[in-house]
Amino acid sequence: IQPGWPESARHNFTHKLMAMEFLAVQMEQEKKHARRQCALPAGSPSLKIVRHQQIVRSRIKQGQYVGSAEFVDAASGQCWLDGFTWHYMERFDVVPSLPFFWFVQRFDLSRLEESLQWVTDCPLLH
Repeated sequence: IQPGWPESARHNFTHKLMAMEFLAVQMEQEKKHARRQCALPAGSPSLKIVRHQQIVRSRIKQGQYVGSAEFVDAASGQCWLDGFTWHYMERFDVVPSLPFFWFVQRFDLSRLEESLQWVTDCPLLH
C-alpha cells in the first residue's frame, strides 16, 4: 500500500481495525468473569491483548508515548501495537504493510462478535 491511498479505503481499514481492538478489549474484560468451562469453541477467532510493564515510545515523535500493549491474533500470530491506528496512521500517515492490510480485510469481524457473545452469555463466577 502506498502513501496517499484513497481516503475511503483508509477510513474502512481504520474503522475495522478499531472495531477489532474494541472487541478484543471487551473480550478481555468478559473473560475475567467467565467460568473455565466457557472457553471458546475450537476454531473461534480470538484477539489477545498482551500488556507490557513499560510504556512504548513513539518511533516517530521523540518524547511521545504510544501505549503499553499489543494485539495478537491467536490463529495467525499477526500482531500490532496499541496506538498503530490513532498514533501512527492518523497522526503520521503511516500505511500498513500489505500483509497486515490483507489480514485486517479478511478478518471475520462477525465471528469475533459471536465469540464475545459466547463469553458474555456464560454464567458469571461467584
